[in-house]
Amino acid sequence: MKKWLLASVVIVASGACTVFDGLSVPSDASSETSPEASTPETGGGDGGAPAGFLSIDDAVKFCANAFKCPWLPSSIITDYGVPVDALHFSGCVNWIAGPIPPDRVGASLQAKWLKCAADAKTCADTSNCLWWELMDPATDPRCATMKDAGPFGACAEDAGAAYYCKDGIVAHCLHAGYAPGSSCLTGTNGDHRCALSKNCMTPDSCMSSYEVYCGASSNLREGIDCAITGYTCGLDPMGGLIQCLTEGQYKTCNAVAVTCDQNGAIVSVCDGAQVNEYKCTSLGGTCDNTGSVPRCKIPNETCSPYDMAEDQCMGTSISMCVGGKKLNYDCSKVGLTCKPGAGAVSAHCG
Repeated sequence: MKKWLLASVVIVASGACTVFDGLSVPSDASSETSPEASTPETGGGDGGAPAGFLSIDDAVKFCANAFKCPWLPSSIITDYGVPVDALHFSGCVNWIAGPIPPDRVGASLQAKWLKCAADAKTCADTSNCLWWELMDPATDPRCATMKDAGPFGACAEDAGAAYYCKDGIVAHCLHAGYAPGSSCLTGTNGDHRCALSKNCMTPDSCMSSYEVYCGASSNLREGIDCAITGYTCGLDPMGGLIQCLTEGQYKTCNAVAVTCDQNGAIVSVCDGAQVNEYKCTSLGGTCDNTGSVPRCKIPNETCSPYDMAEDQCMGTSISMCVGGKKLNYDCSKVGLTCKPGAGAVSAHCG
């Protein structure tokens, strides 16, 4: 079950706008509940190198949380289309701080919420950084007393969230991933959704980067931000519907995965329902799938995150390769230490 597959888009309309039936979309596609905005910073490269999502320090903090919090990596891929390697620390830091294609859709939005997750002090705190949170309903205390209404979930947190405990999902309605003004509402079919209003009669449309549509069975008016996951809102030329699009097309997939395209030019990320892309050719590189998570391999690299020499502890420091360049990083710089690897999990700052 995927956030925008919980309802069907059934009516087509034209034209993007910034105000739709009195609903204003912030110019940066964020809500008042968003953390302080940040722009992508240069990661592993030298001056003039393509920017990454976060700085090295913030990337280390994020990856430390990704190694500590079991559901964070999959939630980040689902929410923002950002690959997270939860087995190899250097691979994780490289994706977050290494260079990303300059034409990546929604990169500044994704950076903002990655920074939020990097700054989280506990795994529970990372919930504030997600709009479609995956969790374990058997152990998550939020589901201990929740009375789900069949497969249709239930409203919680004063209508600020929809809990789907049977599926292990929490939809955070106040997050910027949903259109401003969203709250948990009950549809005509008993479904509980993050929505704008009931009795939807307005045509589907693009409102800035948001896809606004009527749920076919719930009859709720809903809106999601396409850009936050790496898409653009537009009219799908094949299906004739307003959709979140990748390069002008509605590209679907079935399971969370990170792969190289057939030409080795693109890192394709399936967020569980749709495919978004990182064009390695925009960096002058290619898609490299020799590690556990494919990445953009750029010219003049001197190392790989998956070299045997990486992810080794040296006191409080760890050896990494970020942006194709070797880096010995002292984990104590961000208040952490280097923890030895165990089983399939590499050494990491934690």
